[in-house]
Amino acid sequence: MAAALLAVAACGGPQPSIVLSLGSDAVVLVRGDEASVEVTLTRVGGVDGAVTLDVTGRPANVEASFAPAVLSGDTLTSTLTLTAAAAADEGEHSLTVVATGGGLTAEATLQLEVVSLTVQGRLVGSQGRPLPGVAVASQGQSTVTDIDGAFELSGLSVPYDLTAWSVTDEAAIVYQGLRESEVVLGGFLTSVGPVARSATVTGTLTGEAIPVGTNQIVAVCAEGLDGPAQGCDFVSPTETDFSVFVQWWGPETRSVRLHLLQIERDVSGVPVAYPGYATHDVELTAGTTPSVADPIDLGAALDTTEVELTVLSTSALYATIGAVQLGPNLATSVMVNNDGTAAFAVAMPVLPGATYTFLAATGTDDMAWVTGLTGGSATLIVPDAPALVAPANMATGVTTDTEFTVSNPGGGPLVWIWNDTATDYGLALLTTSTTVTMPDTSWLGLPLPAGATFDWQVIATGGDSVESAAYRPAEGLNFVSMLLGGSSPGFKGDGTIISSSSRQFTTAP
Repeated sequence: MAAALLAVAACGGPQPSIVLSLGSDAVVLVRGDEASVEVTLTRVGGVDGAVTLDVTGRPANVEASFAPAVLSGDTLTSTLTLTAAAAADEGEHSLTVVATGGGLTAEATLQLEVVSLTVQGRLVGSQGRPLPGVAVASQGQSTVTDIDGAFELSGLSVPYDLTAWSVTDEAAIVYQGLRESEVVLGGFLTSVGPVARSATVTGTLTGEAIPVGTNQIVAVCAEGLDGPAQGCDFVSPTETDFSVFVQWWGPETRSVRLHLLQIERDVSGVPVAYPGYATHDVELTAGTTPSVADPIDLGAALDTTEVELTVLSTSALYATIGAVQLGPNLATSVMVNNDGTAAFAVAMPVLPGATYTFLAATGTDDMAWVTGLTGGSATLIVPDAPALVAPANMATGVTTDTEFTVSNPGGGPLVWIWNDTATDYGLALLTTSTTVTMPDTSWLGLPLPAGATFDWQVIATGGDSVESAAYRPAEGLNFVSMLLGGSSPGFKGDGTIISSSSRQFTTAP
């Protein structure tokens, strides 16, 4: 037996050791940002002591941290976070993750690439209209938007501030704290072009419920297929013909899809049925009046699903709207209620790919909406308006060093707006901060006017990032378009637009 035991000991079990493995052997790190990699420790041969983690080979301006930095007991994983300063140089580096403890060492290699951010964006106005010829700049890089409002800036770190401006308009807007590489930004700038175009499409309806019946309409609305386009006609009871005035921007031709939705409503404006629906594609040329040759058959009644809608607001409701997103670029209104009702059971049409949007407004500038519904229930919360705190109304001697402060009970990013009452000079700032100073735009050739009287106010936009609110300045007219025109391109996600009251101040002489 003694000889056998000696033989086993001579053969021995696994030698004590530790092994490191990484969740990824390569990571791309944007300047100013951070990236994480999971580190896993394997203990061999009964090793149970504490192990300390470290990383070598880091380039200048790149920091590393482990959570946790020491693996002990049953803890076998840690998260390595690499953080690059804005000043970090671009390039590829080979890092070594090292584990040491109890006289043992293990290593794993991690390839690190530090890169700059390239931003591809679009600047748009109301209803998705592109804003070409607008200057944009960030971190010393600048360009001008093209005919589609598109731009590209490279060599950036995150977060980045982006400024768009027009010397002709004497206006600028600053988007503060952006992080994404692809952005769509709403602007107040008018810019020059693209050219406004229009055409009128006419036609005749047929179907099981045509001519249009009592308490019914047929909404005939245009959706742009190769760019934004908009226009609706509403066929009234006893009628069978439609005539849609379609508007768009840019090229002389536009491909559009007509969506024809028949809607039956009760006396309060809430839909109860959809007797028919059809689509028809048309190629439009500016200045023409094409006619659809054959009657468009709306077919049989659509199935419906009920949405239970509750609206919560401390202010009286001005209007509640329900809409169907019939295509990527078209939301058609099916419900408009303006009697202050706060709870609804709404019948919505069942169509492949269609979703529902509901919007509640306490005024033409104050609203909240939810999108992407397919049924069930939804609660719309219209938050209280932000309140201006400082400077006091009619303050004097205001400069770009003066602090502006608001209280924002609804939370989320804010659009700050300052307008010279006597000139066209206008300035806007989109940020998550509730205390700001007016951006200094003198480097744009737009110095703050001296001794001028300004109006200022703030718009709360909801959301949890500047990107989530960046399109909001262009969505303010969507509500008016839905209310008066019956359609809009649709809202990009859930959101709010709640305006503060306004104050005045005078800049320093």
